[in-house]
Amino acid sequence: MVGFFYSTIRQLAIQQGALFVQPPQWASPRQTFRMTRLPSISTIPRGDKTDEEAEAIERVGTLVVNPLAVGRERLRPQPSFDLNDPLYLTYLTICFFTFLATVNASKFVFAIDLLSSEFDVTTSDAQYQVFFTLLAQGLGNIFWVALMRSIGKRPVYLLSLFLLMAANIGAAVAHGWIFLLISSIVSGFAASAGEATVPAVVADLFFVHQRGSTLMIFHMAISSGLFLGPLINSYVIQYSTWRVSCIWVAIAAGVTFIIVIFTIHETSYYNRDLISSSIIAFDPKRTFIKELSITRGYDKDSNYFRSILNIFAIISYPTVLWASLLIPAMLGYNTVIQQTVLAAFPFEPYNDSPSSVGLLFLSGLVGSALAIPLAGPLLDVVSSHFTSTRSCREPEYRLYILGIPGIIGPVGVLIFGLAIDTRAQWISAAIGIAMQAFGLTAIWNIVMTYTLDSYSEFAAESAGIVFATKGVMSALMVIYGYPAIPTDLTTPVQQRIAINGANAISVGWNTYEKLSQSCVQYGTSSDNLDSQACSTSSDTYATSRTYSNAVTLTGLTPATTYYYKIVSTNSSVEHFFSPRMTGDKTSFAMSIVIDLGVYGADGFTIEMDQTKRDTIPSVDPSLNHTTIARLAENINDYELVVHPGDFAYADDWYLKPKNLLDGVNAYEAILEQFYDQLAPIAGRKAYMASPGNHEADCEEIDYTTFLCPEGQKNFTDFMNRFGQTMPTAFSSTSSNATAKISANTAQQLAKPPFWYSFEYGMVHVVMFDTETDFADAPDGPGGSAGLDSGPFGAPNQQLQFLEADLASVDRSVTPWLIVGGHRPWYALGDEQCTACQTAFEPLFYKYGVDLAIFGHVHNSQRFQPIYNGVADPNGLNDPTAPMYIVAGGAGNIEGLSDLGSNVSYNAFAYAEDFSYATINFLDENHLRVEFIQSSTGDVLDTSVLYKSHTEAFVVQ
Repeated sequence: MVGFFYSTIRQLAIQQGALFVQPPQWASPRQTFRMTRLPSISTIPRGDKTDEEAEAIERVGTLVVNPLAVGRERLRPQPSFDLNDPLYLTYLTICFFTFLATVNASKFVFAIDLLSSEFDVTTSDAQYQVFFTLLAQGLGNIFWVALMRSIGKRPVYLLSLFLLMAANIGAAVAHGWIFLLISSIVSGFAASAGEATVPAVVADLFFVHQRGSTLMIFHMAISSGLFLGPLINSYVIQYSTWRVSCIWVAIAAGVTFIIVIFTIHETSYYNRDLISSSIIAFDPKRTFIKELSITRGYDKDSNYFRSILNIFAIISYPTVLWASLLIPAMLGYNTVIQQTVLAAFPFEPYNDSPSSVGLLFLSGLVGSALAIPLAGPLLDVVSSHFTSTRSCREPEYRLYILGIPGIIGPVGVLIFGLAIDTRAQWISAAIGIAMQAFGLTAIWNIVMTYTLDSYSEFAAESAGIVFATKGVMSALMVIYGYPAIPTDLTTPVQQRIAINGANAISVGWNTYEKLSQSCVQYGTSSDNLDSQACSTSSDTYATSRTYSNAVTLTGLTPATTYYYKIVSTNSSVEHFFSPRMTGDKTSFAMSIVIDLGVYGADGFTIEMDQTKRDTIPSVDPSLNHTTIARLAENINDYELVVHPGDFAYADDWYLKPKNLLDGVNAYEAILEQFYDQLAPIAGRKAYMASPGNHEADCEEIDYTTFLCPEGQKNFTDFMNRFGQTMPTAFSSTSSNATAKISANTAQQLAKPPFWYSFEYGMVHVVMFDTETDFADAPDGPGGSAGLDSGPFGAPNQQLQFLEADLASVDRSVTPWLIVGGHRPWYALGDEQCTACQTAFEPLFYKYGVDLAIFGHVHNSQRFQPIYNGVADPNGLNDPTAPMYIVAGGAGNIEGLSDLGSNVSYNAFAYAEDFSYATINFLDENHLRVEFIQSSTGDVLDTSVLYKSHTEAFVVQ
C-alpha cells in the first residue's frame, strides 16, 4: 500500500514537471553527476512519451523502455564498450564477508554466564558485549558508506576485514573487561562494512532485471549468518570456550582478507556517460596487477562530511523511510524468537543442551532457503513481465508478490508463540521459526530491491539508513537483562527465608526446572547438617522461566544460628538466626524496606570485614542500589526485614526504550534480576513481605489489565514467590482463653502473603493488604487504580482477620504491636489513601497499635502519634494513638517523591537520597525508630516512643 501510494505521488510530480528525487544541495559536483545521471535515452519516441517526458520520468525511478531498442540498449544500467566496465565482475566474496559479519554478532550469545563468571560482572553487564556489538554494527554503516563515497569500495572492504580480524584476536586474548568490550565494539564496527555497501555493489555490477536474484544472494548470506551463527557458536561454547568463538571468526576474517586482496576489484565506475562511445575512447584493459590498486575508487571531489549528511537526508524519501521501519520490525520478530528460544528450550519440557538449541535455528535457515525462488528469480520475472507489457519499468512492480511473505511471516510468529505458550512439541516451534524466516528473508529482499530500483544512485545511502536502524533496534532487544541460566538447572537462585511459625523458618528459592522433590539440609554446625526437610512444592506460571520451591524447617531452637544447604549439585552452605521465642524481652532491631526496585551496575564495592560476628553477605559490587549494599554492610544491626510492598518495579518495564518491543520478557527479566540482587540479604535474614501496587499487573496504566498476559496480572508472581513462605498467624501463648480463640480464628482467616501475622520476641507484627479486599480498595475491581485485581478472600475476610488478630494480642507476652501495609493515609504530598484510612484506622486505634509502617510515597517521613487527623497530645510519651512512619525511599526506577507542603503533625521528612528505616525494640516500654541514609549509613533521624503497656488487652 505504501508503495502504490508513493507511486501516485510520483506520477503527480511528473505531471507537474517536478523532479521528486534531487541530489542534496551540499553534494559535490561529481556526486551530483552520479546521483542524477540518466540511462541513455534514444531520440526515438517511447510509445506515447516524448524524450522530455521520458527524462522526467526516469529521474524519479521509472525506466522507460524503447520498444525498438535491441541488445545492450535495452539493459539498465546500459553497458559501455569499456573493457574495464565492472558490470562483468562477481561479488560472492563480498557476500561471504556479509555472512561472517552476521555470525560475528552472535559469538557471545551463548557465553553470557561464562563472561559473567570469568570477569566478575553481572549478567546484565555481560549482555552489553552483545548489545554494543550490534549497536556498532548498525551505526558503523553510516561511517563506511560515507567513506566508500570518498575512497571507493575495495579499500573499505580491505580495511574493515583487517579490523574484524584484529578485533577478534584482541577479544580472544582479552583479560580485562574494558578491553574485551572495546574489542567487541570494534568488531561490530568493522563487520558493518559488509552490510549497507553491498547494495551499491549490486547497482554497479548487475542489470536491473537481475537485481532480485543477485540481492537474494546477499540476503541469504545475512539469513545464513542469523541462523547458522547461533548454531556454530553454540557448539563452540559447549565443547570449548568463548575465546575459541573469537579465534575462529578471526581466522575466517583473515582468510577472507587474503582472498579479497585478489578477488574484489573496485566496482565504482564513472564513465557510463560515455556509453555511446566506441571502444577506442576508453583505456585499454587493465592488467591484473593494476586491478589490485586501492586508489582507483578515490573521488577527489567528494566530501566525507557531506556524504554523512546525504545519508541522513535520504531518510526523507518515502521508500527509504518505509524500508527503514519495515525491515527492522521484521528482524525484530527474529530477535524476539531467538531470545525466547534461549529462554525456553533449555528448560522443561524440552531440557535441550546449548548445541540442541542451536540446531533449532536450522529451521530458520530452511525457511530462508525456501524464500529464494519467490523473492529472487520470480521477483525478477514478475517485474520483467510487467515491464514488457507496459513499456516501462516501475519499481512498484517488485511489490506485487509482497503479500505472500507478508502473511506467512507473521503467521509463523503466531505459531511459534502458541507453541511456546502451550509447551507443544519442538517441531511446532520449528515450523513457526521457518515460516518467520521465510517472511523475513523474502520481505527483506523484495523491499531492498524495490528501494534499489527507486534510487539506484542512492543504493548505499538507502541501505545505510536501513541497516543502521536495524542495528539499533536489534541491540535494544537483546538486553532484557535476563540473568544467565546455570548449566545445572537445579541450581538455587533468588533465595529467601521467612518466619513461618513459632520455631519455624521457611526457605524459598527458584530453579530453572521443576523439582520432583525440594529439600533443605540444616543443622547448628556448618560441618554437620544432620537434619533434612523436603516438600513437593515446585510451582511456576505461564510467563516465568523459573519454578518457585519452598520447604519449612520446624522445631528450631530459638535465637540460634543454623546452617542450611539447599539440596542441589550446585549450592553452598548458608546460615540464618532462628526466630526469638514469643515473649523473649531481649532487645533487637528490624529493618524496614519498602518500594525497593531493581538497579543496574554502578554502586558500592563491599569490603569483607571478617572481624565482625557475622560475615557481610557478598553483594554484587556493581549494583547501583545503595540500600541493598547498606543492608549488607549493616548485616549485624538487625535480625529481620519487613517489606510491605513494591518489589522490583517490573511493571515499569516500558520506561526503558530497550524493552518496548517485548514487554513480556522484559517484565520477567526485571523480576529475576531483582530477586537475585536481593538474595544475599533475603537468604540470610527473615524477609517478611506483603503486597504493594507494583505487584498487581504487568503495567499500571488504568483499565488496561486485559493487555497483560496470564502470569503477569492479579499479583501472580507475588503469590507464586511468597505464598508458601509467609505464615498465617501464631497460636496464642497467652493464658487468656479468649485470646486463644481469637488467635485461632485469625489463623483460619489469614491469607498469606496478603494478610497474616507473626511474633518475634517482644513484638506482634501484623501485615495487611492496602491494595485489595476491602471497600473501595484501590487495586480491586472497580478501584481507583484501575488494576482490577483480587479479591483474594471472602467478603470482609481481611477486616475480620484484623479484628481477631489484634484482639488476640496479650501485651504481657508481646508488649509491642506493629502493623505494616503499603499505602499510607498520613503522608506529605497527594498520595493519601482515604479508603484505607476508612477501613483500617478505627481498628488500629481501637486495639492500641503502637506503630504503623507504610511506603508507597518514595521518601522517608515520620509523624507524631495521630488518630483521625488529630495529633495525640502526649506525643511520643505514652500516646493512645499509633505513631506513623513512611519508609518508601529505598530507591527504584521512578525516583524519589517530592515532599510537598508540610503539616503540623509531621516530625521528619527526607527526600534527598535513598533511605530506609530501622526499629530498635529496646525493652518492653521503649522503641527507637531511625532513618538511615543508604549511601553513607548516616542516621538521618532518631525518635524514641515510650509506651507504658500496663494493660494486657487494649480496647479503647
